[in-house]
Amino acid sequence: PNPVLIELPPPSDLVVDAITVPPNGTTGAEVTIAFTVRNKTGATAEGSWTDSVYLSADSEWGLNDILLGKVTHNGNLAVGASYSSQLLATLPPAKAGAYRIIVRSDIFNQVYEGVDERNNSTASADALTLTVPTLQLGVPLSTTLSPGEQRLFKVTVGANETLSVALDGADDLSANELFVRYGDVASGFAFDFGAQQVLSSDPSTLVPSTQAGDYYVLIQGRSGANNSPVKLTAKALPFSITD
Repeated sequence: PNPVLIELPPPSDLVVDAITVPPNGTTGAEVTIAFTVRNKTGATAEGSWTDSVYLSADSEWGLNDILLGKVTHNGNLAVGASYSSQLLATLPPAKAGAYRIIVRSDIFNQVYEGVDERNNSTASADALTLTVPTLQLGVPLSTTLSPGEQRLFKVTVGANETLSVALDGADDLSANELFVRYGDVASGFAFDFGAQQVLSSDPSTLVPSTQAGDYYVLIQGRSGANNSPVKLTAKALPFSITD
């Protein structure tokens, strides 16, 4: 018969003061990102909460930004106090270019901040220049692939070439995938050319007539042993009969 009265605590205001990013990075490589969060005004932030780190093509957070990871903070934070965190993240497949790192404090709204929830997202002042490993035409590239792992490469070709891309897996019982896209990152749902074989350890594809510029090649492991050796080769074919 008697209701339970639940009162919100006085609001805090968690803001990201500074973000430190490396100047350069390569897709598939690890980077360390450091950031500082401060309780700007209000009341002591109590308990624990989670901060998230994103890779963004601009300085505004959006649904297209790529989540790099989350960092959990434990312990109260008094007004005016701050803490520093670090995230060791693997750079995902992304188009070569300049990116900002965006940190969103208290991603799950575990700390009541009232109207100050809107200032929880901050972009790094400095940009991270992302590069993509390059495939040389006719030169096999050796690497490894594990189930669920993705690796992105870029190959530059002229116009009106016939481009062959083939992946040769050492484990014949493994299943790998291959996707090719012109001018942008290939993925399982956005690609121009996919593997001609289904669930094969040695998928391959053919671009009959190329546009001048960069083609992005994504390889992905589906099953098999961890760190299984694979060899990726891109060739500009002369006039020939392949089958």
